[in-house]
Amino acid sequence: MMSIANWNKLTDWRVLFAITGIVAALFMFVNLQGLSLRNWDEGIHAEVSREVLEKHDWITMHFMGGEYFRKPPLKFVLSAAVMTVTGPTEWAVRAPNAAAGVLVTLIVLLWIWQVTRERWAIPTLGVLFLSTTTYFMHTFRSGETDGVLTLFIIAAMYAYWRAKTSPRWLYWSAAAIGLSIMTKSAAGLVPLIVMAIDATVTHSWKTFGWKRLLWSVGIVTAIVAPWHIIELVRFGQRFWNDYFFLHIIERGEEAIVNPTAGPFWYFKIVWTRLYPPLLFTLPALLVLLRSLIRDRV
Repeated sequence: MMSIANWNKLTDWRVLFAITGIVAALFMFVNLQGLSLRNWDEGIHAEVSREVLEKHDWITMHFMGGEYFRKPPLKFVLSAAVMTVTGPTEWAVRAPNAAAGVLVTLIVLLWIWQVTRERWAIPTLGVLFLSTTTYFMHTFRSGETDGVLTLFIIAAMYAYWRAKTSPRWLYWSAAAIGLSIMTKSAAGLVPLIVMAIDATVTHSWKTFGWKRLLWSVGIVTAIVAPWHIIELVRFGQRFWNDYFFLHIIERGEEAIVNPTAGPFWYFKIVWTRLYPPLLFTLPALLVLLRSLIRDRV
């Protein structure tokens, strides 16, 4: 039988962290190039990344020779950087998301491990449940922008949580928010909205102080503003209309890739891709509500 000392070594958080990282990397990267580009998003994003190298332009994205303003450049630049080594392959298009999947798994493992006071079974099972869902695999083994976006959103939320006890972590949270915006525009604001609600309900903003909050705003601005200003100065109204009105305002109101889908198209997509884990949402919210009432928040 295994001795208690050997069992403790086996279940040490560093060992579990390393094993989880290796398993996640296998899930993410093995046969990553096995399928051809599966939908229009992957095809478009692959071509945009390829044209970064073709045109030697790492600031303004292009698609089929024309300027492409529909999304910020970060994910395309990352794929293009991989292409400089591997060439324009499916693996290169998907590799940034696959790497993001490994990092998300490790961040979630570390986060749950810290919340549950170092009990290893809960975070390990939680990460196992998360990383084997269909939507998780779809998100991080594709060439779309959602995998890298998810990494920065999770990183921003984790850093915000750490900032409640160590306020300097707020700067890391701000940097992650800036990078999430540079990955998928308005979708990158999700952590900022969640943080604002939490800070208002729990009054945690008092912990940070106005100075740190202003510095955090400055960090986000320093990351986000340059590219937007450059493109607006270079292309003016054309950039503004295509980037802001078409893919932020209109996309928020309807499924622009399928105008006949109706106003609830995105809800159907979320239900399809997140089922069955979505079934746990209501019980989780009830547990959260109970804890808020118990703690008088």
